Amino acid sequence: MTTAGMLPRLTAAFAAAAVALGQSPPTISSLEPAHDAVDVEPREATRLVITFDQDMDPARHDIAADGTSLPRIVREGWADARTYVLHVEVETDRLYSLTLSPAGSAGFTTAGGRRLPATLWRFATRGAPLAEGAGVAAGRTLFTALRNDYAHRDRLGVDWTQLERQHGERFATAGNGASLALVVADVLAAAQDPQVSVRWNEHNAPTYARDVVGNDDDAAIERTFGTPRRLGQAFAVARSKDDIGYLLVESFAREHTRAFDQVLQALRGMLDCKGLVLDLRTNAGGDEALARRLAAFFVDGDHVFAQLRPTAGDDSKELRLRGNGPPDTFPGPVAVLQGRLTMGTAEAFLLMMRKAPRATTVGERSYGSAGENGAAPLAAGLTIVLPKAKLVRPDGVTFEGEGLEPHIHVASAQKPGDADPVLVEAMQRLRNPR
Repeated sequence: MTTAGMLPRLTAAFAAAAVALGQSPPTISSLEPAHDAVDVEPREATRLVITFDQDMDPARHDIAADGTSLPRIVREGWADARTYVLHVEVETDRLYSLTLSPAGSAGFTTAGGRRLPATLWRFATRGAPLAEGAGVAAGRTLFTALRNDYAHRDRLGVDWTQLERQHGERFATAGNGASLALVVADVLAAAQDPQVSVRWNEHNAPTYARDVVGNDDDAAIERTFGTPRRLGQAFAVARSKDDIGYLLVESFAREHTRAFDQVLQALRGMLDCKGLVLDLRTNAGGDEALARRLAAFFVDGDHVFAQLRPTAGDDSKELRLRGNGPPDTFPGPVAVLQGRLTMGTAEAFLLMMRKAPRATTVGERSYGSAGENGAAPLAAGLTIVLPKAKLVRPDGVTFEGEGLEPHIHVASAQKPGDADPVLVEAMQRLRNPR
C-alpha cells in the first residue's frame, strides 16, 4: 500500500483514538423528544433523554432555562456513562426550551475533560389548533418586523427574503401556537443573536445559545476575600483584610430590583475602602436603569456615554449619565472586571464606567451584543423580542459582534485551578496605584 493510500486510514485511526481518550469534544447522539419536535403528547413525555457519543464525567452536568420554559423536574441523573435522563412533568400547549452546557458553566464534560458546546433543546406539546391562516399571517408579520425594526438585521448578511420563501410552508402547516413558536424560533436562529427570543403566552424561548467561556473563578475570589455575602440571587459583597471591597453584579435584570437596593446600601458601607473590585464577568445585561444607578456612584458630572441608533432613519439619541453628589460617591480607584460573558446592558455599563475617572476595566473583550429591545406581536399569545435600536459608542462606532476591549487586557487562565489572572491584575493595581 502506498503512503497516500494509508493516510485516510491513519487519520481515522487517530480520530478514533482521540475520541477514546476523551480528546474530542462530545456530541449529542440523540435527544428524546427530538429538538424542535412538535405536538409532543404530555403523557408520553415523562422522560427527557440526552444520549452522548462517548463516556461522560458523571460529576458535571449543567442545564439552564428561563423559569417559564423549564419542565417540572421530578428527578434527574445518569442512566449510564452516556445517557442523562430527566424525569419530568409537562403540560399541554407549552413551549419548552433548555440550554445544555450553557455559557459560563462547567457544562456536560467527557471523562477526558472536553466540554459539550452550548446547545439549545426545544420542543412543543400538543395544543389547540390554530385558526385558519393564522400561521401564514404570523410569518408575514415576522419578516416585516425583521426588515423594518430589527437593529442587527444586516450584521451577518442573512437573506431574510430567501428565509421567508424557504419556511413559508412551515408557517402554513403549523398546527398550534406552540408549534408555530418553534418555527419562528428556528427562523430567528439565523441571526445568532442572544437578545432575540420568542414568547408563547408566558413561556420564553431563546433562539441562540452563545458558546463562550467565562473568565471568572469562584475559588480565587474566596481565597482573596473570603466567602462573599450573597444579596439575592445575582449579587455578592466582600472585603479583603487590607480593605479592598468586592462587589459581584451578575445581572441588571428588573426582577432583581429589591436585592439591588441592598447592593447599593452595601456599597455605601464600603465607601471607606481604599479600592473596589466590581465584577461583571458573568453579567448578561438587564435593565439600564439599574446600571445607571450603580454607575452614578463612580462618575463625576454629566457625560454622554453612548448613542442609541434606531433601525429606521439616521437620527441617533445621545445617552447621558449624571454622577451622584456626595455622600453617594466612591472616592477610591475601581477595577471593573469584564469578559466574554459580559453583554447587553452590562456593556452599556462598561461605557458608563469609561466616564468614571478612577475606574479601570480589566479582563477580556466583552461579547458585543447590546441595544434597546422591543416586543413585536405575531399572533394571539405569540410575540418576539428583538433589538429595535443599536447601542453604539459615543463616537458613533458600533461594537456589535465585536465587543468592547478593556483598558487592560488580561487573558484567561489556561486551565482550571490556575490563579485567576484577571483578579490578580486588578488587585495589584488597586494595592499599588500607578
